[in-house]
Amino acid sequence: MNKLDRIGVLVLVDPGLGITIKDAKAALDACLEFNGDGLPLSRICVTAQATTNTRWPELLDFIQYAAVERKQKSAVRVFSDLQGMTEDKAREIRNLGALLFGEWFAPSLDQRGIKAMVQQGISTAGDMLEGIKNSLKAKALTGIEFQINKNNFQYVGEFIKSCNQLEIEPHLEMQEVKFSREQKNLADWRREYLDLLPPKSELQKIARLTGENIPLSPFFCSGNNGLQYGVCNYWFENGVFIRSNGRGGLLRTACLSDTTPVDSDFVPTTERLRRNLAHPLLAMRKSLRQKDMAGTKCAPCSFWDYCRGGCRAMAFLAANNDFSPDPNCWYGEKGGK
Repeated sequence: MNKLDRIGVLVLVDPGLGITIKDAKAALDACLEFNGDGLPLSRICVTAQATTNTRWPELLDFIQYAAVERKQKSAVRVFSDLQGMTEDKAREIRNLGALLFGEWFAPSLDQRGIKAMVQQGISTAGDMLEGIKNSLKAKALTGIEFQINKNNFQYVGEFIKSCNQLEIEPHLEMQEVKFSREQKNLADWRREYLDLLPPKSELQKIARLTGENIPLSPFFCSGNNGLQYGVCNYWFENGVFIRSNGRGGLLRTACLSDTTPVDSDFVPTTERLRRNLAHPLLAMRKSLRQKDMAGTKCAPCSFWDYCRGGCRAMAFLAANNDFSPDPNCWYGEKGGK
């Protein structure tokens, strides 16, 4: 058994993202080969958009391959967003799982079912609640996530109130933004990111309302698109985060990635997985996570508001000559005190 015990795979099967089923299957095979000894993967996440079903035959093909042929039924998850979510569409997504798994319902985000995502496309609180209610009518909703940005933060209060009334556990994250090395410098990216966020006073109100710290900077991932602010790595403590780069290729988290640009037809090999999973930063990240640094004030740092992995990613990038972290950062290049 390897030190990581199990690895996870995120497969985004989504119109417009460019990933092919062939790529997804090859990535899944490589991860299973790396795991060895018949160990199951921890997550295989598939997204199903509510607004289109043009790729659903492919989605079902991949689910059947992962669950039946590769015997990974316990790891498969199917997610969807809420925009355009009708009761019939929610039921159709639910039936995808019922076809393979029978029992489909579970109380948390960690289980199979629809994790509805409230994103910038939701124009009003009414649209958001309609999607939630339709998913509930179809008995297809197991969890929900609200991606906060400056265009929707005013709905957070009503969102949480509605979730409480409907007995659904809400989950809050920040909207992601992208940074391209070729097009922007770090200062420009920071301004763009800060411009996307709600005012800090509003974030503080939200934090008081929810009683939780809103993660502002979980991690970066590096690849063809430069650096991407992400919010998904809490699914993959020890895993491989696989995502489309928009051209059919696959990217991984900075903590598991080398800095060599990947080809558009890149599929991770067993050897590449083995090399990247052995990277010392992965052990450092796991160690720091155990200390639960979320919400710790990083007072001397001029870049981060709250440390939740961002400085660890900066340490990784500095080690690979991408850019240097703030010299006053109390994590700095050593990765922690």
